[in-house]
Amino acid sequence: VDTDILEEISTKNKPLLVNNTDSFPFYKNIEKKGITSFIISPLYSRKVITGIIGIFSKKNRKFSTKDLELLRMVSAPTLLIIENAELFEKTRILSITDALTSIYNRRFFETKLEEIYLKSKTYKKKFSLCICDIDYFKFYNDTNGHPMGDIVLKKVAEIIKKGVKGSDIVARYGGEEFVVVFPETDKEDAVKVCEKLREKIEKYRFPYEKNQPNGNLTVSFGVATFPDDASTPEDLLKKADFALYRAKEMGKNKVVSA
Repeated sequence: VDTDILEEISTKNKPLLVNNTDSFPFYKNIEKKGITSFIISPLYSRKVITGIIGIFSKKNRKFSTKDLELLRMVSAPTLLIIENAELFEKTRILSITDALTSIYNRRFFETKLEEIYLKSKTYKKKFSLCICDIDYFKFYNDTNGHPMGDIVLKKVAEIIKKGVKGSDIVARYGGEEFVVVFPETDKEDAVKVCEKLREKIEKYRFPYEKNQPNGNLTVSFGVATFPDDASTPEDLLKKADFALYRAKEMGKNKVVSA
């Protein structure tokens, strides 16, 4: 829709009926697009215009005030449908998102893991998974308070999310643990990505991190790959979790693979 029409609708705050657009210099832009006539009605939400609904003709149709009234009658249920769709989408996003970090939650991760597993098994593709855990996070929380701990969780989630591909699944697994699924990715490449993430987190300057037992706020990673390390999602998680345990035992701030 031409911006002039949008501006006119917003300014006049009422429907428009225009026949013979070539007779109105103001509508020359849409007339150039072959539109000969149109009717438009604003969509209101709480007395504010949030959109428009219109009918445009390229065949010299002559619209009447009756047509315009019918369009106005349609606008209210149309807006309701749009608002319900938006509400449904917001609710859907909330249901799969971790409230604190804004990445996926554990339930959605488990659903996607099963999907990726079945697809990988069918097409004989590899995929990798990592579980990572913030080192000495309880110490950080106890020393600096939960609000500061929440800031750390959000920032770590952000660094991980920005450091992987859009097709990778990043989720909060629970507490200070995060999980990443790398579709169609072998172990070597997954380890490389995790190593880069580990370095980014290590280099980032978190508040009060110098008070940590190791003088820095870091994250440990455990990586496992299907089908090399496990033949089911459950076993793959166990292998990644054990690799994470080894990373912790080896001094933390490390990437260890199964």
